[in-house]
Amino acid sequence: MKSFLEQHFDDFPGPVQLANVGKIKHHVLVNQGFRQTIRFIRPFNSADSISDIKKAYFNKKLSGARRVVENYFGIMTSRFRVYTKPIYAGPERVKNIILATMILHNLLVQAVGGEEVARRY
Repeated sequence: MKSFLEQHFDDFPGPVQLANVGKIKHHVLVNQGFRQTIRFIRPFNSADSISDIKKAYFNKKLSGARRVVENYFGIMTSRFRVYTKPIYAGPERVKNIILATMILHNLLVQAVGGEEVARRY
């Protein structure tokens, strides 16, 4: 994954407008195994975060955001087997697979309720 993302750095979508913020580039939340770049956001090392409260706060928020993404991926993987192995398809097809599974997930939540979905998965 690391080498793929680094090789396809220029394939990221362009910046998008966020209300009251301005244009924002897409980012990937990564761990210490990646180098820090404009697109890859990784935590500060522990020595820096111990001595600087702002860096410690950033690491806490970054860790929380990564945890949300990892939990969501775990939920989607438990529901849709397509996520249990690499998807060998072009970008447009992968995008359609992701969108389709997200829509199916949302329909499931609407049909049986969020609490029931959480209990099952």
